[in-house]
Amino acid sequence: MADSGKGGLHVGEGQKTPRRPQFSPKTFGKYHLLDPIAIGGMAEVFKAKTFGHSGFEKVVVIKRILPHFANSPEFVEMFIDEAKLSVQLTHPNIVQIYDFGKINESFFIAMESVAGKDLKSIMRRQAERGEHMPPELAAYIAHEVAKGLDYAHKLSDTVGLPLNIVHRDISPSNVLVSYGGHVKIVDFGIAKAESATESSEAGVIKGKFQYMSPEQSHGDKTDHRSDIFSLGVCLWEMLTGHRLFKRPNDIESLEAVRTCQVPLPSSYNPQLSPELDRICMTALSADAGDRYQEASLLQRELEQFLLPSTPSGLAPETSRWLHERFGEEILQERERLERGTERAKVLSNEQDFTDWTGMKASQASPRRSGSTKTVQRRKVGKRKKRGVNWLLVAGSAAVLLIMACLLLLLLVPLAPDASPTNRFATLEVRVLPQGIAGTQVFLDGDLIPMRFDEVAPGVAHELRIIAPGYMPRVTGGLELVSGQVYVTEVQLVPQQFNIVRDEDRQQPSSQANPDRAAENITNSGARERTRASTLDDTSALDNAVSTSVDPGNAPRAAARPKAFLDASSLEDSAAGDLAAPVVIFRSEPSGARVFVDGRKAGVTPFEWSAYKTDQLYKVEYRLDGHQSVQAVVTSPGRGETTVLKRTLLERVALNSGTLSIEVDSGYARVFIDGTFVGTTPLLDHRLEAGEHEIKLSNPLQDIEETHFITIRTGRHTSRSFDFAQ
Repeated sequence: MADSGKGGLHVGEGQKTPRRPQFSPKTFGKYHLLDPIAIGGMAEVFKAKTFGHSGFEKVVVIKRILPHFANSPEFVEMFIDEAKLSVQLTHPNIVQIYDFGKINESFFIAMESVAGKDLKSIMRRQAERGEHMPPELAAYIAHEVAKGLDYAHKLSDTVGLPLNIVHRDISPSNVLVSYGGHVKIVDFGIAKAESATESSEAGVIKGKFQYMSPEQSHGDKTDHRSDIFSLGVCLWEMLTGHRLFKRPNDIESLEAVRTCQVPLPSSYNPQLSPELDRICMTALSADAGDRYQEASLLQRELEQFLLPSTPSGLAPETSRWLHERFGEEILQERERLERGTERAKVLSNEQDFTDWTGMKASQASPRRSGSTKTVQRRKVGKRKKRGVNWLLVAGSAAVLLIMACLLLLLLVPLAPDASPTNRFATLEVRVLPQGIAGTQVFLDGDLIPMRFDEVAPGVAHELRIIAPGYMPRVTGGLELVSGQVYVTEVQLVPQQFNIVRDEDRQQPSSQANPDRAAENITNSGARERTRASTLDDTSALDNAVSTSVDPGNAPRAAARPKAFLDASSLEDSAAGDLAAPVVIFRSEPSGARVFVDGRKAGVTPFEWSAYKTDQLYKVEYRLDGHQSVQAVVTSPGRGETTVLKRTLLERVALNSGTLSIEVDSGYARVFIDGTFVGTTPLLDHRLEAGEHEIKLSNPLQDIEETHFITIRTGRHTSRSFDFAQ
């Protein structure tokens, strides 16, 4: 799996990415969970490591069912089916499955870890930079996905019978591109083999609405050509930088897929060739019979388009392109992995070492009379009583005393009279409706009570609330200060999101029933109010800014009744209608006015409810006496929260100018007069007139350069550097 997960913060270039919530590595069987990648409605994904003999280490990704879904036979069966199907797939363009099992009542899948980004994150970054993806890069990615799909579509069982596998969820979030430029398909969670149970039969819609084929959107029987259409949607969006079937709500998106009116990619990007238009439109034919009949045919045409370049030769180009856009994230991911590994090693050393069979090492080779190991013995007559080695005893006692002193130093605070409320912050969570049995609150993955008085200050935390029968609520970027009391009231939303079919009834139903005839999404709004204060000013609780989000019911489709959607297919769609995406704006110093798309949204710090998911917003921070700061933010997924924090510098004297810095290849961190100001491209950065020291650094390639640039009053200075290794 890639490191990128759902709901991540995507900010403009040249800005520092907010810190991710701290996560303490945890032991999960023979695996050590290092870093959370994504938490969905039904499962959570972690980067993990396993340790073996002689310093052996392996990075993997663990996908496990959330606790309250472990008792759902239908979901567990789907999870097991995914593991059984995926483990048969061994191909360079498909993420490999290593292990499957159950630990502490939690089913899990261990899979290959891909250091890179999913296609969704890549296209977001491209939109934030206001650029089109190079056509050759888009064609290369589609070519590699087609190659992996062709293998899966044609796979046979052990006796040579075709499995007829259909992925059914080819979308940007399920296409991973490694930092080395290699492309892999992931998540066969709803894939269907011909021998699958009736949970995968016609009449059931599973997948993301905006990437379905027309036949899939109607709930009709699908074959491998449905995946080719979905790949065509991904290719169209890579080439144009627009969403093909995204509409204001899921029902309209579904209808857009069914209508299947597709404009030429070149109508959005005139630089595209007619050949690429033709390839893309063939894959997007509404009639499956007019599409490429095999993924290999699409692969072959893309390969012809790429000539004289070859797919293998484009991998390094793709790698360089990614490093230019994600260099800072690559560095942060590497640092998180190193920190997590060191902590996991401590956990590993505290446990009994376990070999590959799961037995303790002491059990793996029990002593027996036939052992080849020999022990040298002294032949003695009468056994003598061994005397006490007092020197050894004294030495051991001294070592134990030193260890005890060190332990006391670690456990006892240096200032014992310091009150906990001065060193920590307090978090109080109020969950509505009240009294839900089995409600659990997690802070950075650790179970906490509803009121927790030992929240570490100055660190971005992740708050997760889980209750049986309700959608999980996840809030990231929660950062408190010492002595602060933070009260958050969260309205949970029941899991009742179904679209049903019925040939006899005309009234919509809110229950999941495949024998009923109208389509309807039943949902309720979700709201979250937060209040904060310090212990020194409790009156602030009554004056704090609160945010309410009360979306109305989703529109009911008047279109032809067709199919039943189960809850799993709505994890990324209908469930999202229930809680608007939230962006938390912060600034240093606080009190800055924030304008979103030119309209004042509030004064930092505050929470802002975005109108749409995956929407690009232009943001400007303004504060008297300080330079304004502009940024770009992509709203997170529905029900998710992200943080955008900016530092505003004091306004410099009138004798100033601006500076822009770019590098020809790769990326660079920019330090001006010893202060980190952002990453390339650095645009219109205001500086006092005079000479400044500019240091460019790329820690990934261990490159560093220093230049001196003179800024002139009222003038703009632009510099481009060749930063290749």
